[in-house]
Amino acid sequence: MRKNVVLVIALFFGAIGWAGNGVALTIVDDYIGADPTGTSWDGKDVVGDEDLFSISKMEVNLVGGQFVVDAYSTYFDNIGKYDTELGDFFVSINGWNPVVPTELDNFYNGGEAWEFVVALDDHLNTSGVAKLYALDQADYGSDILLSEDLMDPSRYVIREGQEVQYGGPEDSWLTTGDWSVMGDYLRISIDAMGLGWDFSDLDTLGFHYAPMTCANDVIEGDTVPSPEPASMLLLGSGLLGLAVIGRGLGRRREKSL
Repeated sequence: MRKNVVLVIALFFGAIGWAGNGVALTIVDDYIGADPTGTSWDGKDVVGDEDLFSISKMEVNLVGGQFVVDAYSTYFDNIGKYDTELGDFFVSINGWNPVVPTELDNFYNGGEAWEFVVALDDHLNTSGVAKLYALDQADYGSDILLSEDLMDPSRYVIREGQEVQYGGPEDSWLTTGDWSVMGDYLRISIDAMGLGWDFSDLDTLGFHYAPMTCANDVIEGDTVPSPEPASMLLLGSGLLGLAVIGRGLGRRREKSL
């Protein structure tokens, strides 16, 4: 019984330690997006070969003042395929409001207007510098590159009308960080201190990412929390309480014998 109590106490304080590490949020890919070239791809999540272009999820974290995104995609084994490049990462801080159903959603028809973009310095490499830019809301779209701006729809099957890269002034960045491809995922990490992004209010944050400039698979959405720190603390407290109760019952049985 003593070993069980020690184990539960360790789990309890482990939960406390996890709670102090930051915020962890997950977006699973259930976004479709409008206007694939070629009607056979209408309403499908992935345009083309899933082994080349599928994205499954994003994990968004705020740890020690660093904003960290891990995006999981088969494309990271196929960078540059069919003249594609890596995409940039778009952020909304006033909620996520796509056209519904998302099979009709794109840049042209009143979907979410993004406030920020994290741009990679080299879209054909596997690591480098990431820079955060504020997007021009007064002339929205003036510094955004869409999939058809970078990929020729007459040559390739793509999903049109999707934001894929930053195309504005390169010297107007707000903060910097780094990015790297790590096996089946790409990690972006930037300094979030002073940005004012409210990770405590999930309704205020939305994200958009096309791993590849053809936008053959796009992930977009607001955040769904991983196990919350408060829940972990309650779980740890409950386990600790059960262990104490169980130990007391064990002693009573020993005395009755």
